[in-house]
Amino acid sequence: MCLYLCLPEEGVLRAFPTEAACRTRLAAIRWPNDISCPVCGGGVWQLKSRPVYECGSCGSQPSITAGTALANTRIPLKTWFRTAELVIEEHAVRHRDPYVAGLQRALQSEGIPLSRKAVGRMLKILLVDLAPHTTGLLKSSLSVVPEPPIPHIQPDQQLYWLMDAVHQRWRNLS
Repeated sequence: MCLYLCLPEEGVLRAFPTEAACRTRLAAIRWPNDISCPVCGGGVWQLKSRPVYECGSCGSQPSITAGTALANTRIPLKTWFRTAELVIEEHAVRHRDPYVAGLQRALQSEGIPLSRKAVGRMLKILLVDLAPHTTGLLKSSLSVVPEPPIPHIQPDQQLYWLMDAVHQRWRNLS
């Protein structure tokens, strides 16, 4: 539920409208100080022909998704961002685990045609990346605000406070 409160108010598709915006966000989260070569630590620059970087020292070509759960994916990052948002909303607002057929229908209604097999693989990866007490790349990329502070209340009342905050946000978006 806390992750839902950290999503962009206007929605993921408006906060990251293009593939380039998604790549920029992933790069900012993955390399917060400066983009450097994972092999030698040298300076890198982005190639114009492909969405990868090239190291000036060793010549390696790291990409933003290399070494992550999104490595070698053919699915656009914008689709990954939207699917992650749908998974978070399903869990936080409707209080149930997302399932493949429902997720596929939701994506197809938005004009994103993916096979059931592809959606199943995405869901499997997203459930691991968005799990509590982990620092997944997509989880960090979608959180545009820091975790909301929970007021000083009894531990048994914190769940009710979080649920009320989630429902209040859902009413504002509807």
